[in-house]
Amino acid sequence: MKSKTLQTLKTFYIPICIIISIIVIIYIIHSIYKSNNKSINKFEDIPATTALPLPTPMSIPSEAIVQQCETSDNVVGFCLNYTGCCKQQASTNNKCFCDHPHIQDCNNIYDECIKTTPNSPDCKDKLKECCTSYNKINIDINNFDKPVKQIQNSRKICAIGTINGLSTDSVRLKCMELCQTNTNCKAFTIDSASCMLFSDISPLPTKLPGKNDITTDYYIKK
Repeated sequence: MKSKTLQTLKTFYIPICIIISIIVIIYIIHSIYKSNNKSINKFEDIPATTALPLPTPMSIPSEAIVQQCETSDNVVGFCLNYTGCCKQQASTNNKCFCDHPHIQDCNNIYDECIKTTPNSPDCKDKLKECCTSYNKINIDINNFDKPVKQIQNSRKICAIGTINGLSTDSVRLKCMELCQTNTNCKAFTIDSASCMLFSDISPLPTKLPGKNDITTDYYIKK
């Protein structure tokens, strides 16, 4: 009887153990699959490697943009476009314009305005108002003594060469204008199609020995 009971238990126990083992194996396989699936999902969340967009370049300050100087003999034009005419395209021939007190004063006003109120349109309006006021100055030959044939080699402010093929008379008028409106100018000379401005007339120029063929006209401001 006891042997029969034991045989009966074995008959039930063995299948149960097999079933339990199968369940455990299935559970283990399921756990491994679930774990791997999570890892895969994590990688799927990472976007594929692509070329990153280039950073947006910083805006270039307006003064760094090359501006064309569209004048060669107009004080107001130089004044309104000081950056293009004097800073970016500076030349010896522009010195009489770029160093002119009126142009310097107007652009100093503009610079101070920009420092106080950056990007304000009022600053450009102030610059324009200041620059164009130059046109109100009356240029008069009577502000100069009658010219003499003289040469001066000292106290030079600046010189102007040939300006876009202007005639000698046109250059004479331009130099007279620049000297009259420049408080630092005391005299100027004109020879052919070029001229020179001077900050002083001392020592008073005289004809050079053996140089009686001087053709340079010398104007002294009154």
